[in-house]
Amino acid sequence: MAWLEKETLEKRLGYVFQNPLLLKEALTHPGAGGTAFQRLEFLGDRVLGLVISHWLYEAYPHEHEGDLAKRFSTLVRRQALCDVAGYLELDAFVIRESRAPFSHRVLADTCEALIGALYLDGGLEQAKGVIRVLWAPLFWDFVISRDAKTLLQEKLQAIGYGLPVYELMHQEGPPHAPVFSVYIHILPEERSFLGQGHSKREAEQRAAEKALTYYTS
Repeated sequence: MAWLEKETLEKRLGYVFQNPLLLKEALTHPGAGGTAFQRLEFLGDRVLGLVISHWLYEAYPHEHEGDLAKRFSTLVRRQALCDVAGYLELDAFVIRESRAPFSHRVLADTCEALIGALYLDGGLEQAKGVIRVLWAPLFWDFVISRDAKTLLQEKLQAIGYGLPVYELMHQEGPPHAPVFSVYIHILPEERSFLGQGHSKREAEQRAAEKALTYYTS
């Protein structure tokens, strides 16, 4: 893998590897002599599972285990991994014998191997940060059951309040890791709650969760 290619991939990841060999091992398919690919894939699968599980636990404090499990399976399934691999254009970086397009299974495996390498190189917090950025669109778009915004709306209507109003305050941070700040205003009360996230939807969800906690406590 050429240095320019490595630099391009690292820019998309928002992370620079301290040990470039780990990145190379994660991208070297067994058919091309990769000896660590499948071990890194095994590790990456577990790291991804832990990060997504913790994220769901934080983001949906009112959901039961069954609902969390449904969300989890959606976010770690092959299609989700392929979506992230597609965004990163991993197919262009994988070292293999043939340049024929990879199957979805191989792309998903490569994505997991990359996560495993990232974890070994930078630790859990670095891996967590990268995963949360890459998975943010999937995390907030794959809605399987009612989310905090819906629950809050139902709660406010039940007590005779109007619909909440969401206001985007600002966006900051680098393009690969933006941070959105959103206020939710509760009417007719002059009460507001701030939420932040890596997407506007995530920030809105965070704000709604705070308001929901306030009105249900």
